[in-house]
Amino acid sequence: MNKNILVILVVVLVIIVGVVLVNNQNASKSNNPVDSGTNTEESMEKKSDSDEVTEHEDDAMMEKEETTVTLTEEGFEPANLTVKAGTKIVWLNESGDVATVNSDDHPTHLDNDLLNLGRFGDGEELSVVIDQPGTYGYHDHLNPQRLGTIVVE
Repeated sequence: MNKNILVILVVVLVIIVGVVLVNNQNASKSNNPVDSGTNTEESMEKKSDSDEVTEHEDDAMMEKEETTVTLTEEGFEPANLTVKAGTKIVWLNESGDVATVNSDDHPTHLDNDLLNLGRFGDGEELSVVIDQPGTYGYHDHLNPQRLGTIVVE
C-alpha cells in the first residue's frame, strides 16, 4: 500500500513540474519577439513607458551615446561591454546566419525582458537603450555558447 502512495505522489509531482515548465515557456514566448514572427522596426527597438520623450527632450536624446556590438561566427564582439546609462546599444549581425539577442538564462530568457530582442538576419541590426545601472547577461538563443555581458554604470 505504501508503494502505491509513493508512486501516486511521484506522478503528481512530475505533472506539477511539467505544468510549471510549460507555463514558463508560454510566458517567455508571449514576451519574446523571436516567436511572434514580427520583424518591424518598432519591435526591434524596445522602449519602456519611461522612454517617452517630449519635444524638448528629443534633442537631448539625439546627443546620447551609441555603441555597437558585432555578432560574428565566433560570438559577440566585444563580449563584455561597459556603458553609461542611457547609451544606445546596437547589435550588428555579421555571423552569416540568423541569430538572436536574448536575456540570460538560457533557454527561459527570464533575467531581463529588455534584452529579449528576438531574431535578426545577417546584415541586420537590433538596438536597445538601457537606463538602469546594473549587469545584464545575454546570449544568442540559436547558438547559446555565444554570450555577452553589458555593465551599465
